Amino acid sequence: MGIVPAHTSTGPWHEHTNGELRDALRHRAGPGWHLLADADEFHQYPGPLRQVISSAEETGHRVVGGLMLDRVTASGRLSGWRPEGGLDLAYPLGGHLTHRLLQADPRKIVLAHHDVTVASGNHRSPGHRPDPDRLCAVHHFKWREGVRQDIERRAAHSADGTWQTTSPARLAEARRLLAHLGKHGGAIDTSDPRFAFRRVSLARLPANWLAEARGIVTAWRPYAYSGED
Repeated sequence: MGIVPAHTSTGPWHEHTNGELRDALRHRAGPGWHLLADADEFHQYPGPLRQVISSAEETGHRVVGGLMLDRVTASGRLSGWRPEGGLDLAYPLGGHLTHRLLQADPRKIVLAHHDVTVASGNHRSPGHRPDPDRLCAVHHFKWREGVRQDIERRAAHSADGTWQTTSPARLAEARRLLAHLGKHGGAIDTSDPRFAFRRVSLARLPANWLAEARGIVTAWRPYAYSGED
């Protein structure tokens, strides 16, 4: 499609690798606001992008935050998709799998001023808090064909030290997902009320999103809370 990577890295997938690549790209981008999105994410803002940035500047915020909305198939199966059908058709359900099953951080920094440091995975920015009343929906299309094999590999390599990780929580998160898939025949249980799966769309924010996201983000703490922001 004519897209050429600005930078590449080969070798073990250490936890710090993605952050180093991201920071190199941020340095190359220079002054201004940086939009940070993983390859499996689509951001849905509560208004036009320029308006969101202006609002952050007017209220003195140096970052804009979001909350993961995990997208899955109607059956919960980890299946592939056909581009002509679109993502909404292939993965119509959105819910809160990341923090309610994996017990992982569902928060995201989606926009950051160039001089603001962003932590690993874009989950937080030390010393900065986003406006909890204007949180983006981060549609997370991770739960698809091949992800189980990816997570099994990550768990194995993290356990034996082939891939370096700074937190034992990463391995625990992978094991929680694999245990859930094993219990439910290789699928995600979309009927579990904890995950609050419902039909959503990339065309509009889910109903009551701003209040829902605010409640989750302001109450969320790491599973083994260490007192960090």
